Amino acid sequence: METVRRLYQQGRSMMSLDVASNMSVNIYVNHKRIIPAFENSDFRITNNGIETLLVIPAINARVSFRGLMFSIYMPYSLFHGNTEGQCGKSKRW
Repeated sequence: METVRRLYQQGRSMMSLDVASNMSVNIYVNHKRIIPAFENSDFRITNNGIETLLVIPAINARVSFRGLMFSIYMPYSLFHGNTEGQCGKSKRW
């Protein structure tokens, strides 16, 4: 996977994480490149050199990127029976 995109709150905020072939990570918020740490009213993004982490506090969700692997954590209480596969079909977001 080369890009993760997350539109949130009906398009109010957009986060895009692009991974280059040399594993460098470029992060964009509303089409502007940002350097972590970054925070707005919808989410926060941090990068410690090993892991890039997107946190959406309102729904207690996290997206983690570590080199070759993305991990997505969503609370069972909000998303049980409400997601479908890696292509991401969710009735809630």
